[in-house]
Amino acid sequence: MRFARKGFLIVLVVLGLVALTALFNPEAASASECGNFYLYAGQITAHGNTTSHTCFWGSSPYYGWAGVDGQIVAPATFPTHTAPASQWHVADWLGMDFLDGGEWIQVGYNAGCIGHCTKCEPCINDQSSLHEYLESSEPGGYYLLLDQGIVGLSSGTTFRVDYFQGCWEAFDHYNALITFWCGDGFATSAAAHASMELWDETDVDGSASNSPATFGTNALGTNQTMRLKGGGGYVDWTSTIPQGTATKDMRTSSPRSTWWSPYHTYWYFITYTNA
Repeated sequence: MRFARKGFLIVLVVLGLVALTALFNPEAASASECGNFYLYAGQITAHGNTTSHTCFWGSSPYYGWAGVDGQIVAPATFPTHTAPASQWHVADWLGMDFLDGGEWIQVGYNAGCIGHCTKCEPCINDQSSLHEYLESSEPGGYYLLLDQGIVGLSSGTTFRVDYFQGCWEAFDHYNALITFWCGDGFATSAAAHASMELWDETDVDGSASNSPATFGTNALGTNQTMRLKGGGGYVDWTSTIPQGTATKDMRTSSPRSTWWSPYHTYWYFITYTNA
């Protein structure tokens, strides 16, 4: 979702968190934010398996996939923040990013403000509840934001975005259609993307944080596992897929950091922040 644009658990076992914390200690970085008030922790299909702790992917995105699906289990606690109500959000989402970088389709959970919260245009702005949402930016600049309603903390939903018979389609609960795009100018393939996103327009370090969200499951070959759609249908998002996967988190020396931590690389992972 990138920002409030002008023109974006399976309950974790305590021992598991301890183990992950031990594996992924903070590393200093040169900047606390990416210059556009965003921090990310996530993964995208790419030209190679790489990891980056900067504002840039370690490998350029690969745009040859026709869909992505998987379960996201929402954070167990509501995000904390100190930014003004219209100037922050935390989101956990999956979707498809198209080649020019300004077009995308995504579905997931959001807290705070997305959309045009200071204008009379599409907006979701809730300071106390998580919402399921769909957001897209179409060729030609048309922006769509749909509020799918309040969801409970620790809720699990299987989302899916894929290309079928000339149309892109977005689903929740795996096969419950949210909306579709036919003849809207989207390419027939894109880069699959799954991320946690923090946005704070005040650019004040440490003003927002999020408890872990879980992407995928530990069982391969299920709809809930993070999967990618190719020419032969859906395959598990593993380290052996064609091209590869780039991961990014923003481990900084500042009060706030974002983290991507795998249970099983790419098809079952968590994202979270420490602040």
